This record gives sequence, C-alpha cells and structure tokens, in this order.
Amino acid sequence: MSDDIKMTPEEQKKLFESFQNPEFRQLFMDYAKDLQNSDTKQDFDQQIKMIEQSLGHQPNLTTIDTKTKASSQPPSVQSKPKIQEITTTVKPTIKPEYEMEAIYGKEDIQAEDQAKSLKITVKLPQIASIAGIDLEVGPRQFVLESRVKHLLELRLPFEVEVDKVKAQFDKGLHILVVHLPRK
Repeated sequence: MSDDIKMTPEEQKKLFESFQNPEFRQLFMDYAKDLQNSDTKQDFDQQIKMIEQSLGHQPNLTTIDTKTKASSQPPSVQSKPKIQEITTTVKPTIKPEYEMEAIYGKEDIQAEDQAKSLKITVKLPQIASIAGIDLEVGPRQFVLESRVKHLLELRLPFEVEVDKVKAQFDKGLHILVVHLPRK
C-alpha cells in the first residue's frame, strides 16, 4: 500500500476481498475509464459537490489534468498542506436505456385511456441477475435502481395495479421486462 493512502487493516482487507470479485473489478475499471473523460469527471465532481452541500459540508475537490498532471485547487485549499478527506460515498448514476410501451386489447383503439397495461423494457448490460436490481412501483411511479450505478425514475401515464406487477430478467441479454396492468 502507498504511504499516501491511509487505510485501516480492516479497510485494506475489504478492498483486497472486493478485487477478488470479477464483477467488482469490471465495475471499478469502468468507473476509472469514466473518470478519464474530463466531461464525465466534471459531472461526478458536480454531483459530489451538490450532495456534500446538501449535507452542510463544503467540499474541496482537487482537479488533476490527466495530460499535464497539474492540479488545480480552490485558493483556500492551496495553502493547506493536506487535502481534506471527504467521507461521503457517492455512486454516480446512469439512466439506462429503456422503452415504455402501452399494451392494448385485440380490438381496442390505440388511445392512452384504452391501454390494458404497460410494458417497460430496460437494458442493464452490467447486471448479472435480478438480485442486483431494486424495483419500486407505485400507482403512477416506477423507480429502478441497481447496485451498480443505474437509476431510472418514470412517471407512469396511468395508474397501475401495484400488487399485480410482474418482472422478468433475461440473464443472457441483460434485459429486464416489467409488466404493469392498468388499475
């Protein structure tokens, strides 16, 4: 371990164990690639700042130009010998690709007020099983969150029968299909 990183033995053990998991390693590599993109890094930094400020903290983030290796810090931080540690953990979120489709009866006119149900199809390429997905459905709300970094919040066009919602995950295609019958 580098002397620059101060970790307890328990934290070191947890990090080592995490890297033994291929899914974690892949997620970590994807995250590292995302941070190499300056636009993505700025988005992540902005999200962290907003969350820290909402918690009453004043974050001091260091920006490093990956080409020149030069760092830029706010003036208040430049005079300090150490960078303040930020303890809040923030998972950057990505809105996954999805499709919402109204399902009609055989003879129904295709008007929103005639739809029998909704079918929501979500592409989740980094998810291996349905266990990695948290799904909340309200009468007019659909929220999908994954342990990876996906967040999808939708307002439904009509009320659905929450108790009759069915979800199916295709492990081969990494696609979640959710059927929501109309109330």
